[in-house]
Formats: sequence, structure tokens, C-alpha cells
Amino acid sequence: MKPKPFKEEFTLEERAKESASMIASYPARIPVIVERFSRSSLPEMEKRN
Repeated sequence: MKPKPFKEEFTLEERAKESASMIASYPARIPVIVERFSRSSLPEMEKRN
């Protein structure tokens, strides 16, 4: 079973709330969502805090 895309897994309100929280914590950074194509051979990316 393949995972749901990020936009389908979380509502717009949930995503906006999470972005606002990240921007408040890290004002010099921009929140970015990165998803791998299901058939890609790229390695998993580490989450950077």
C-alpha cells in the first residue's frame, strides 16, 4: 500500500497551523514539503530542525 500524498493526509488548516508554528520558531527559514516519487531510487532525506 503506497502512502497518501501530504496534501491528502493533512487538511489545509492543519498544514497552515504547522507552517505558522515553524515560521514562529524559525523566522529565518522557509518551511518546505518534499515528497519522493514512489518509484524513485533516491534515499530518504533526514529531517532538519
